[in-house]
Amino acid sequence: MATTDIKLVTWNVDGINEVERIRRAKRACDEILAMNPDVVSLQEVVAIDDMERVFDTAFGENYMKVCPGGETMAYFTVTYIKKCWASGAISRRDHFEGAATSMMGRDMLCMTCNIKGIPLLVVNTHLESMKESSETRTAQLKTITRLMLQHEGPAMVGGDLNMRDREQKDAFLNAGGADDAMTDAYFFFNRPADARVTWELPDTPQAKGRFDRIYHNRKGIEFIHNIVMLGKQTIQGVGVRPSDHLGLVCSLRVQTPGGVSASASTPASIAAPAPVHQASKPTTDNSAQASPSKKRSQPQPESGSSPPPLEAEVLRLKRLRRFDSTKEEQVKPKTEPVFPAFLSAPSPSTAAEPCVEVIDLT
Repeated sequence: MATTDIKLVTWNVDGINEVERIRRAKRACDEILAMNPDVVSLQEVVAIDDMERVFDTAFGENYMKVCPGGETMAYFTVTYIKKCWASGAISRRDHFEGAATSMMGRDMLCMTCNIKGIPLLVVNTHLESMKESSETRTAQLKTITRLMLQHEGPAMVGGDLNMRDREQKDAFLNAGGADDAMTDAYFFFNRPADARVTWELPDTPQAKGRFDRIYHNRKGIEFIHNIVMLGKQTIQGVGVRPSDHLGLVCSLRVQTPGGVSASASTPASIAAPAPVHQASKPTTDNSAQASPSKKRSQPQPESGSSPPPLEAEVLRLKRLRRFDSTKEEQVKPKTEPVFPAFLSAPSPSTAAEPCVEVIDLT
């Protein structure tokens, strides 16, 4: 059995924040391209100020864009895959249903690509935000877990999951029969210190969490190398980082049949990812969109459908209260916390105060 290594980058690029949007996007592109990834999963991309076009231009030469049209929102997910792996790729944007129905326009961008004859499922997602969405967010992860565990071959998901550890365990247990039904890169690599915080509120450094995560389904796939974080440094002359989130880079090894050519033209017969519902017809997109910066129309809600997504500005403001303030959850750490090198440890007087929300960081 031969193997093929796939490098994944996932990053919420904070497109709803208008401050230096284009310069931040260009810096993110530079950092991503320096890693030479095979798959790039972006969340919170917007067409405003031609931000989407910045990414299309940067990745256009060597990558195929996956962003099925007609269902995108004010902000959306976009996946780029190297053209050598793009032949025969099948993609679809699936909406969450039932208890997982999103009030924020969140969905799953699913792509099945041929890796030397093996159908690799790649899921790019941005799950529900804020404390009050815990049940919805957990149900969304259950949906993704079922999708990945039911897939016939290897599967991986990366994105801004807004996840808490207790929610992850519950979703895995209910969907997969065990609270570790899928492998979390963070725990696989023994909780690396510089990966324990992937998001922080710029003006409130105590408010932070490991919201961005990468999982795989253990079907002929495994993590290799450690997690690399992107976006740690501020942009010179701008004074802000590329995003309020850090990007995650992780390499995965896929088992492939020995002797199969590595050429992108390798014959393939792969199935599309199993739909999570039958109500709506899947939309496929196997090529870059012709007009990436074209203004996107908001879909009109049908009778009985879920409410329209939140406007980007409303969501940005709601972020300011996305953390818990319940006293019973405000537990002071027993030991001195370890802070990544790019973050400043709080002063002694600040360290004694509990975070606005105590998020699972262990």
